[in-house]
Amino acid sequence: MDIQTELLKRSLEENIRDLVDTSPSVPHNLLLINYNSLMDDFHKGTITAETFQVRQTRLWESLIYFSGRLQEMDQKRLLSGDSSTAGSEAGVKRILYASASPANIDNLQVDFEFKKIKGALSSGSIRDNFELLSPLMSVTLEDFLKAKHLYKPAIIHFSGHGLQDGLMFATSENVFQLVPTELLKDVFKGIEAYTEIVVLNACYSSSQAKIISDNGIWVIGMNVPVTDSAAVFFSEKFYGFLSDGQKADEIFKNIKILMELDHPEEAKTLEMWKNGKLLKF
Repeated sequence: MDIQTELLKRSLEENIRDLVDTSPSVPHNLLLINYNSLMDDFHKGTITAETFQVRQTRLWESLIYFSGRLQEMDQKRLLSGDSSTAGSEAGVKRILYASASPANIDNLQVDFEFKKIKGALSSGSIRDNFELLSPLMSVTLEDFLKAKHLYKPAIIHFSGHGLQDGLMFATSENVFQLVPTELLKDVFKGIEAYTEIVVLNACYSSSQAKIISDNGIWVIGMNVPVTDSAAVFFSEKFYGFLSDGQKADEIFKNIKILMELDHPEEAKTLEMWKNGKLLKF
């Protein structure tokens, strides 16, 4: 079996995460940390294209080296993809953060929001029960479809712009592309098999929340425009409560209480849906 040839058929991120799931050693975890650091630097625009390519090549070289040292049975597990759901089987819930703030519309504080989410999750009493995946910044619809299939996240968080007619994703040129509400029904179809909660941290996302909740899951949306500060406040508190073991409906009620004090004008913006019905608390 030519493991290098097989690895090159898949993405670097997929390979590294499967390697960690197959053999969660210190070197393999460091490889994942280095990958996440590279992608953070890339999305923030703090490195040149040349530096990105050099660091990515080094990660590929390390991946191939470590994979080549695995036992044959573990190599087969790695390449078969059986390890891709190992985290979920062990009780770890994956969180997929996807955001779109295209260049031709108002910028949002998505980097800042992700940082707050990461900090809130890491401070909770059951923080080890969750894995915050590398963020999908400037996410295209194709990116999102691939990621939800690959990672089967327990929680999907979309942060971006919304209209009453749909959600705004990015194109490959980072300009906005409206994905209509009716199409979102197909985009999210079947996610109830692995997803428990969807968070739509976007203006006018109430109708989208309703239609996604038809899958029998909790969905949080916004019924009117929301400010950046209120959106970030909501996200930080949501994942702080989640990391302490609270359930979706309890989290929602507690956030509403906190927002009545800190963002009273926007407290009523939040809505929670399930089975196509608006829940009253």
